[in-house]
Amino acid sequence: MDVLARRALALMVFAPLAGCHDDHKAAPGPEKSADDTDAIVLQLPQGLDEHLADFVPVVLEADLSSLNETERTVLDELIAASRPIERVFERQANRLNAAYRRALAAIPGPRGRTALRLFEIHAGVYERHRGFAAFVLGVPPRPKGGGFYPADLTREQWSAFLEQHPDREAELISLTTLVERRGDDLVGIPYSKAFRAELDKSIEHLHRAVRSSQNTSLCNYLAQLAEALATDRYQKAEIAWMDVDSPVELTLGPYEIYEDELFGYKASFEAFVTVVDRAASRHLEKLRALLPEMEDHLPIPDEHKNHARDASSPVRVAKLVFSAGEARAGIQTAAFNLPNDEMVRELKGSKKVLLTNLIDAKFAQTLVPIARDVLADEQAAELDAAAFRDHILLHEMSHGLGPGRIVRDGQTAEVREFLLETYPAIEEAKADLCGLWNLLYLTRRQIFTHAPRRIIATYLAGLFRSVRFGTGSAHGRAAAIEFNLLRDTGAIRIDPHDGRARYQGSRFEKALGEVTRHLLMIEATGDYAAAKRLIQTQGRTSKEMQNLISRLVDQPTDLRPIFPLAGESVREAQVAR
Repeated sequence: MDVLARRALALMVFAPLAGCHDDHKAAPGPEKSADDTDAIVLQLPQGLDEHLADFVPVVLEADLSSLNETERTVLDELIAASRPIERVFERQANRLNAAYRRALAAIPGPRGRTALRLFEIHAGVYERHRGFAAFVLGVPPRPKGGGFYPADLTREQWSAFLEQHPDREAELISLTTLVERRGDDLVGIPYSKAFRAELDKSIEHLHRAVRSSQNTSLCNYLAQLAEALATDRYQKAEIAWMDVDSPVELTLGPYEIYEDELFGYKASFEAFVTVVDRAASRHLEKLRALLPEMEDHLPIPDEHKNHARDASSPVRVAKLVFSAGEARAGIQTAAFNLPNDEMVRELKGSKKVLLTNLIDAKFAQTLVPIARDVLADEQAAELDAAAFRDHILLHEMSHGLGPGRIVRDGQTAEVREFLLETYPAIEEAKADLCGLWNLLYLTRRQIFTHAPRRIIATYLAGLFRSVRFGTGSAHGRAAAIEFNLLRDTGAIRIDPHDGRARYQGSRFEKALGEVTRHLLMIEATGDYAAAKRLIQTQGRTSKEMQNLISRLVDQPTDLRPIFPLAGESVREAQVAR
């Protein structure tokens, strides 16, 4: 049995599933089809308007004056190719989502419309920033495995089935299959078949974009992507995506594994359509050459540093004009670093994309108000929008730094394959800490010109912003881990007089190095048990942190994007103001 099967079996020892409906080892039974739920009736509690206010509507514009007519036509096709991803992701998030959507759409009046907006924000009836608590009454808890597995599948059943059917392991743990029951059997259904109707629509618009575009690199990627959506083989498309150099760009595919909290095997679909700021992108290209230096600067022994990846990773500064799927569900993605495939990273590196219109909106609408409420006054005054943007950039670059493919117990695999469902939170905390570590380092090197006190104050406020996403999310859990570890070292303290958070300048950078090393070494050694202990002990909000978060009850948690270039109405945002 190879490393993945053994790790799945180890879950029975190290990570019993909380809230399982069935912990026995009986063979899987038949699964009820989502089509049997057409008669679902959902009840709405009071106070849904307050839930909706957690996400402030923001109009995200982009200047298209530099685009010619052909490029605008291609942009429209890329948006059209991305729209079907919304329904694909809803199915991945929960197998009952189609029925839930129909039930909410049938509720008349303002309350029904509010509930349907909440459904669209969260891609379901479970609020992502509230630990996946349902905003409707009478629904079961969200399955840990989202819609990727039968809802009542237990880890014991999974491991027992793999023990009995080792030849089925590859299809079942694949990033791009849904697991279905067929009698007593478990089978993996390729995404290309499970979502054929929606993906065919995307493929059609990709082909139209190819016929319209005059940009060779973009056409190559779109053609390869269309093939990948039909075959589930994405490496060629991801390699082609790395080489795209176009005023308009698309990023589409199954990438992140955050939605699968059962095993961390399954990738969710998402899409970003962007207009590239070429001048700003060229300005940041100098950072590409510094990736080996940043790798060298990591606070871990040299034998764990990773110089195998290609260092020619491009950086894009862009305006977001449309997003779909996981990228739009709940908390909005302000930047991304893709692809995640370690083989592609070793060959081509990874591309970092900053969505500056979204980043600037997050800073103004969420970070500044949060800092005023939770940081000491003199540190809240240090907030810096440029430091916020640059830490986000270095966070994304840090996903491409540190351990990638490692050896443990004689087995070679990617870090995520050893850390399983703990990987998203550990990786997000590692990227956040490494990003801060290298931003301070590059500031001393005068690559950046921020004052260190502004960088650290902005980072500290950002921890409170992220932890409000909920410790059920990878980013929220990562923020709790970072805060708790730094507090334990004395780098952050809560003032006993005013109850506000302060970083301790004399201790902070030394503590940052220690904490960053701790996260990197968990990844370098593929230590699942250590990752699990860290999440259990530090991946929750302390009483001190919770007291500060309670001050933010009237502040929005995040943004609700409105994309006028995709035909979305700005009226809702105008009314909200």
